[in-house]
Amino acid sequence: MEYDPRADSQKSGSVRLGQVGRFNGAYDKLQLSRLVTGGVFDSSNPLLQTLSISVRNGGLLWHWLHTGSDTAGDITFDSSGLASTIDYFEDWPASLMQELETAASNADQTLLKDFNKTAFQHIFGDILITSRWLPVSDLSQNFVLATVIEFLSSLVDSHPKSTRANVADLLLTVPEAAAVLSTTQEQVYRLYQEGYLELAFKPQLHQKLAAHKPAFYLRQVVELRQTRMQSDSGLANVYLPVR
Repeated sequence: MEYDPRADSQKSGSVRLGQVGRFNGAYDKLQLSRLVTGGVFDSSNPLLQTLSISVRNGGLLWHWLHTGSDTAGDITFDSSGLASTIDYFEDWPASLMQELETAASNADQTLLKDFNKTAFQHIFGDILITSRWLPVSDLSQNFVLATVIEFLSSLVDSHPKSTRANVADLLLTVPEAAAVLSTTQEQVYRLYQEGYLELAFKPQLHQKLAAHKPAFYLRQVVELRQTRMQSDSGLANVYLPVR
């Protein structure tokens, strides 16, 4: 069953789509109402193209988190917030690609350790985690995650493995690896246990790898995805059969 952010908002009030008025002369109140109720738009904007209210709400929430908005209290999308979000997606995927390319280009300037000892989040922030706020792993619907994976695949292809570590050798946590592989965290642990994913450090005996610890090389995770050894279970890619 597909997750619907509206259900949670009704229970906790954590996500509200505020009453919208008129902004920038581009969308009137009726059009904005259609946006948040699943109306059909003739647009190349991915937020408007999708007919899934869950995906639209996920896209709104992703942009809110991505732009660093304060989430300590209730999240309210008012007219200006909706305007900013729609404008951002009008130039999709160039808007996000440019941000990621800039972060990669400036990576050397922010390094404290070698790339192969540096967390992915240190360079790119929590982009992989927030991209899963769109409540589907199917890349044909999760346009944010699809764009991020496209960028990372290109990044790995353009930075071959060499004697000196580079930006493609950054370290991913278990949830980040799961996002790249469009799968579950359980599958990531299985892939590690079966030898398909290599740890960047020697694990402690009889202790489970902590999910938050940067552990897997970005290069290896992306290349594993590119081998297409996975099958689609409908909810997430499955790389190894369930025991």
